Amino acid sequence: MFAVHKAIPLDGSLLLTLGSAPADIEVSPSHPLGQGQVQLQLTLQNGRISDLRMILGAAHRGDEKLFEVRDYRQGLSMMNRHNWLTPIAAEIAYAEACEELLGLNPPPRAVALRNLVLALQNITGVLQMLAGTDAAGHWLTQRERLVALTESVTGARLHVSFVRLGGVAGEVASNIIDDLRSELESLEISADIEATT
Repeated sequence: MFAVHKAIPLDGSLLLTLGSAPADIEVSPSHPLGQGQVQLQLTLQNGRISDLRMILGAAHRGDEKLFEVRDYRQGLSMMNRHNWLTPIAAEIAYAEACEELLGLNPPPRAVALRNLVLALQNITGVLQMLAGTDAAGHWLTQRERLVALTESVTGARLHVSFVRLGGVAGEVASNIIDDLRSELESLEISADIEATT
């Protein structure tokens, strides 16, 4: 049997045992899932998950039932609360499903703006996860620049509520797009990674 123990920064740990003996993996509060909504306890055996225990946290809202008594627009406003790193991803997925059902085709500019904000949030989400390393300040500084760009486009920093059925919340001025383009061209996300042998 071969055991690997890797500490996860902050307040959690990961214990993984490779071999035939069972291994328990806890997704700790420092993991992006640890927003108080759900905790997963997995048991690995022979490289496969043999048991899964899900513990709902205090922040779990029971959205499955809430969606049953809301219309499409109200559901859209709830969607971005499910993913704290890239909340617009859920907005876009929900809007696209509703648009397909309703036969709506958003304008190409609205689709491009959705994808722009999604790309910004994808990068900021990765930087947030990397902030759990020793160089947290480095990653958070770079993340903040991108969050500021997201805010310049949407008017909000995290839960942007930017997507609307058939489009986006509002027009984005051309000068904001120009500023965004020049800022992205000058932005350099770098990582100093030590090679270990």
